[in-house]
Amino acid sequence: MKTAAFWKERTWLAFALAALVFRTWYGCTLTFRGEDYLHTYLIGLKFFTTGVWPWFGPDVVHTNSQIPGALEGLLVGGPFFVWSNPVSPLIFLNLISFIALTVFGAYLIKRFPSMPRWFVWAWLWFSPWTLNFSTTPINPSYVLWAAIPFIITLIEGYVGYTQRLVAAKPGFFIIGLCIGWTMQLHLSWVLMPCLTFPLFILEWKKKGTVHAMALTGLAILGLAISLSTLYPTLIRYGSVMSGGVESNIQFHAENLKNLPDLFFRAMGFASFEILQFLPGGQNEWKSFFTAHPVLSPITIVLVAAGLIQSIYLLIAFFLRNQRPEWKSVRLLTAAVLVFLYISYLFSIRSPGSMTFYMLLPLLVWYAFYPLENLMQKVLWRRIAMILLAVNLTFHVGLAYAYLPEHSLQSHYALVQEAMEKQDSRLLDFRRVATWEWNLRDAAWKATYQASDNGAVLVFTNNFEYEDEYIRPETLYDTVSASPPWACRIDSTYWRSIRFVRYFRDIRYCSYVRVALKSYCLNAPRARLVLRIYEGDEDLMHHEHEVCSGESNDGKWIALQFGHEVQKTIPYDAIVEAYVEIPPPEKGTLYIDDFEVSFVP
Repeated sequence: MKTAAFWKERTWLAFALAALVFRTWYGCTLTFRGEDYLHTYLIGLKFFTTGVWPWFGPDVVHTNSQIPGALEGLLVGGPFFVWSNPVSPLIFLNLISFIALTVFGAYLIKRFPSMPRWFVWAWLWFSPWTLNFSTTPINPSYVLWAAIPFIITLIEGYVGYTQRLVAAKPGFFIIGLCIGWTMQLHLSWVLMPCLTFPLFILEWKKKGTVHAMALTGLAILGLAISLSTLYPTLIRYGSVMSGGVESNIQFHAENLKNLPDLFFRAMGFASFEILQFLPGGQNEWKSFFTAHPVLSPITIVLVAAGLIQSIYLLIAFFLRNQRPEWKSVRLLTAAVLVFLYISYLFSIRSPGSMTFYMLLPLLVWYAFYPLENLMQKVLWRRIAMILLAVNLTFHVGLAYAYLPEHSLQSHYALVQEAMEKQDSRLLDFRRVATWEWNLRDAAWKATYQASDNGAVLVFTNNFEYEDEYIRPETLYDTVSASPPWACRIDSTYWRSIRFVRYFRDIRYCSYVRVALKSYCLNAPRARLVLRIYEGDEDLMHHEHEVCSGESNDGKWIALQFGHEVQKTIPYDAIVEAYVEIPPPEKGTLYIDDFEVSFVP
């Protein structure tokens, strides 16, 4: 018996190690699958190369906002300080996600002892949703670390198991930790306190006020600990601390019709849902089949299996189950999904599976109830084994499809160069949120200068930003007219920092003058653009060459342009001035001491 147990344990460890290696390799193949993946990696890379504290985390693209807190920057960038290698963030992510999934697997084995263990581990480690998320840096991948203990705690609190595995007091401490963690990574954190509150009421009614106060204190303690990476942001950026994320809360009545879609998406977490993980998304399946015909039959098999799984899991909700807690299981699952549906009425976005990825553990736990009955039969165990093998084969093929363009391997040399030169911009430039644009605008200093016609309003920007976090990445200290910084324009970032003002802030002027210093490096098409517009209508538009003639190359040249304002300008019109090298033109240009004057 001891010998059998020894080899059984050794076999599991070998399988677990192989799974961890495979998951890490797979994550490396899709590191830069899309813009969100790239910018998640950039947050950590910029932290490492600049040493500037990552005050804000994930971008919320549809509202041009950012989630406050340094947690994501530390999770992605921290591993670079341990091992200065492009793959280090992926190794760290796969370690913590593998640990979380393994803990969840141990929990499921405890609750479903008759479920084949090979199926539990194979599903958790290799299912589409745990392979395509939690293996490569993207903010939902890091949510899983907190989602699993949070969901386990909720399940143990709500479902009347004979033996409760997570007691109320440590459970509420865990809940606090998980909420604070998720709050800095994904907007779905708002679901967590709402799902917890009924459990708090149940505990209060069951054990009284003193017990409830203890639970509250423990939850607050856990929350306070996990929010420790948010406090510096609160202190430094109190006025803009939200990062603009409040703009995501809007009444969205169109989501009323999305109930069936939402339920199918939820069941997809526990099925072979693969189409949305294809290069280009589920709408590009035809081009995927054309480019990879060998994977076409495998893909069709998995899509069909995933659809059947989702339908079965929905139907199973209304079927009987021999487990005594089945009623509580259905009630909890339905309540969570109905609440999720209601919450989308106040979200600017339509339901998307990734946006409620934190519920994956709950849906997998629910799915194991009807699947447990099926897996008692040899036929279904064989079918499950075949489908898992097909799924693994598909993901190996998918990895090779991503490898040439989207993998860490294809960007390895560039990332390595960025790390060696301590310049994350070699990989790409970070997105800029609205709150950053607003703070950067303060760099334009307004003064009044006396003239024969009255006071001239002058806006000057010599590109000095006291706050290095919001300093534009287009600024370089290699060449400058007024050290240390000058704004660089090239084919990568082809437009300079802009001057933008509403005309009501200027009130009246008869003449606009723009002065700057330029340092040209083979950029003959570079131009200054000065325009006044209202909506789509240009009220004034002028362009001037900035780098005319080879004699201007390689030295600082002072330039000045001016134009009369020949018509009455409405107060809602916008005045804009910038320098650009219009695509597809090439070259490099630096500008400094940018000045825009309004003469009355």
